[in-house]
Amino acid sequence: MSNWTEKHIKGLLFNRKIRSANVPDHRPVKTSTGETVPRKSKSKALIWLEWNLQYFCNEKALTLEQEYQFSKTRQYRSDFAIPALKILLEYEGGIFMDRGGHNSHTGIQRDIDKYQLAQKEGWQLIRLTAINYTTVLKTLNEMI
Repeated sequence: MSNWTEKHIKGLLFNRKIRSANVPDHRPVKTSTGETVPRKSKSKALIWLEWNLQYFCNEKALTLEQEYQFSKTRQYRSDFAIPALKILLEYEGGIFMDRGGHNSHTGIQRDIDKYQLAQKEGWQLIRLTAINYTTVLKTLNEMI
């Protein structure tokens, strides 16, 4: 299941094997000046996660939410969430950047506060990087 391509996902959608999926849109974008520029592309890891998490949730009749606001007290958002199971999934992609918001001292502290609040409110947290993202399906199956 780790080698899904856009063609596979579109086939599953066409044959009604899955209900929905976020298939990347490769069409260029027009800027406010009328210039056409390529879309910012997501990393292969993030695309793989989106497709495989959606397939996993469809298979189990669960809803996958992206950019899910899990707390009523703070406006923290999680990259992915499965609300029915109270599972949050965070893709830590910014840790490999030289100057990212997640690898500064304030960014690290903000993430710690966010994760502590999630656990306090009863959420289970799965943190993933570009190194271990393919283990997510095994982890989810062990959790449920």
